[in-house]
Amino acid sequence: MIYSNKGINPYLLSLAAEFAVASELCRRNIYAQPTFGNRKKVDLLIETDNKMLRVQVKAKQRREWRNVKGIGKEDIMIFVDYENKATERPDFYILTFDDWKKLVKKKVGWDKGVELDKDTYTAHWSDWDGIEIAKFQLKDHFEKWDKIKSIVGT
Repeated sequence: MIYSNKGINPYLLSLAAEFAVASELCRRNIYAQPTFGNRKKVDLLIETDNKMLRVQVKAKQRREWRNVKGIGKEDIMIFVDYENKATERPDFYILTFDDWKKLVKKKVGWDKGVELDKDTYTAHWSDWDGIEIAKFQLKDHFEKWDKIKSIVGT
């Protein structure tokens, strides 16, 4: 069963989110191609005449995104929210590396028990990597597709 009272299968949720982001980008005249495999380091590639951009896609159907790790300086991270929207268009939150860096600093800056990777701004704790992100923390990034358009020059 793909969808049940427990929600969408996690693997299929990730796949749905990647295709949803690719679709939204293509609708905006930006070529985006999903990558496949179980060892991939990027979810989508955006290609224009003058730029190539890597995109990380994070999907959720519950309250928050869990164990989110960082991105590279030239990457984009897109959070896709399917909570209560299994058959509807999800919500999208678009972050650049600088957006991600500010979010992580605000979220974990007070905690002395965390180390931050300066290249990806991944939070490293003593027993796990990554942070939890709640929807309210992303409200300023809701549907900000123009960030991508300005980076790739379309």
